Amino acid sequence: MIIEQLFGSTTRWKLMWLFLQHPEQHYFVRELVRTTDSHIHAVRRELAHLEKLGFLKIAEGSSDIFESEAQQAKKKYYVLNPEFMMLDELKALFVKDGVLGQQNFVDKLENLGKVDYLLLSGNFTGDDTADIDMLLVGSIPKDKLDKTCQEYQKIFDREMRYSLMTHKEFQYRKDVVDRFLYGIFEHKHVVVTDKLKQD
Repeated sequence: MIIEQLFGSTTRWKLMWLFLQHPEQHYFVRELVRTTDSHIHAVRRELAHLEKLGFLKIAEGSSDIFESEAQQAKKKYYVLNPEFMMLDELKALFVKDGVLGQQNFVDKLENLGKVDYLLLSGNFTGDDTADIDMLLVGSIPKDKLDKTCQEYQKIFDREMRYSLMTHKEFQYRKDVVDRFLYGIFEHKHVVVTDKLKQD
């Protein structure tokens, strides 16, 4: 990932992505360790760094209705600082990385089978109104595709919604002006791979 290389820390990149995706969510340290699948010492170090920069704020307690007030008070929670001066720039950077920095993901998909057409939308382009995140045309075993998508869901902490079609089905849907297919085209998207014969 471009941003991961820029910041030089996988843990920092995962934490920033998580807080940017859930700007109002409060997280405690061990929850972040589980969510990012990172070592606790690395998480603590990066949290201290991000809090010092002003990217994060420390909040006492939580809104967990299943915890007593005493339990909540003992926990230190981290939340995104909405007044961080470079927040908009960082959001734009992460969105751009989500679109342009997916070569590793694309390579993994192409190693699973035949990929004739790959369109990214939704989470990849920052369009929350899109119905799906990925449209894939080709021949790929669904179980292997599901496994690869689950790996990225864990990294991004977002569900990955996709549609897998054969070349024949894709062409038929285009010919009949299928509402689902053209609905995908109408949303913000980027075509990463296109090996289909153009009409």
